[in-house]
Amino acid sequence: MLDFVNSLLKKFFGSKAERDLKELTPFVGLINSEYEKLSGLSNDALRAKTAEFKQQIQDYIQEIENELAELHSSSEENPDMDLQEKEKIFTRVD
Repeated sequence: MLDFVNSLLKKFFGSKAERDLKELTPFVGLINSEYEKLSGLSNDALRAKTAEFKQQIQDYIQEIENELAELHSSSEENPDMDLQEKEKIFTRVD
């Protein structure tokens, strides 16, 4: 009986592997197109791309760190701030 229920559920919802594959399939085309762009680059050009990617990541992280610092600063500078406002700030920080 349990095997029957399991097979019935798999028919409707698919197996875990099938669901994972369905979720990841749209990314295959994106990955392949990026591969096509990068596969023709020389080692020096790839190193330059790597440095560019690292800088993009660092810039993104810096924006987040700046926002966090502002949020912490605003909550610390206003000790009389409404509790609900502080909760909104802390939710944003999380």
